[in-house]
Amino acid sequence: MKAGWIGKLIGGVLGFLLSKGSLIGLAVGVALGHQFDRGFGTRAAAGGFGRVPPAERQRVFFETLFMAMGHLAKADGRVSEAEVQAARAYMHQMRLGPAEVRAAIELFTRGKQPEFRLDRQISELRAACRGQHALIRNFLEVLMDFALVSGSLSSVERDLLWRMAAGLGVSRVEMAQFEAVLRAQRNFRQGGAGGSPRSR
Repeated sequence: MKAGWIGKLIGGVLGFLLSKGSLIGLAVGVALGHQFDRGFGTRAAAGGFGRVPPAERQRVFFETLFMAMGHLAKADGRVSEAEVQAARAYMHQMRLGPAEVRAAIELFTRGKQPEFRLDRQISELRAACRGQHALIRNFLEVLMDFALVSGSLSSVERDLLWRMAAGLGVSRVEMAQFEAVLRAQRNFRQGGAGGSPRSR
């Protein structure tokens, strides 16, 4: 995977979401994320992020994101078509190449398996992103948005999100704020399109 993509990845996805699916929002998000990447690379080269190499940090972020999506999707016993389409939409927004898409699908599948060890994976992500609270927040925001694809959160999904947040040092208050903002954005988009939230 190419180095220096974390900021553009998150910036593009969140810009796309915040702008109600606008390509302009996506472009602005990518541009802002590029600025993050520039600073990320500079600080990493200076040793500002500890001993974890940037490429390793990117690998852990990528793997944890898609495995966590798979785990969330399977949490209520079945994976819905809406969840599969949402995962593929993230892959598209991240502009993954064919090999990276295959890797993301494999990771999503691994996350669905009963033997997947979520806590260990989250601990690995926290170690890789030490000191980068904004990056961890963005990770959880993307997962919260993914979990809300059906329009509601089951108690199992909510518990999983809280568990991941706790493992990453993020409070339930912050998670509630993420949820409130993302729900408002979804309601605004659906209201503008004349749609209604899907239900499981």
